[in-house]
Amino acid sequence: MPWSGREPRGFYPEAKWQRCVMRFYRNVWTVVATGKVKEVATMLKAIDAQEGAAASR
Repeated sequence: MPWSGREPRGFYPEAKWQRCVMRFYRNVWTVVATGKVKEVATMLKAIDAQEGAAASR
């Protein structure tokens, strides 16, 4: 999954701890079963497209 280019500190200014989106996705792919990658990718894209935490729930 390509890096979105967002600066995490600007995207989540009130977060106490932040991680690069690219690293998060890379870590997710190491634990997702091969047959579920497409499904998980669709879910992550939908979550990433949300405007905020309330909208992503």
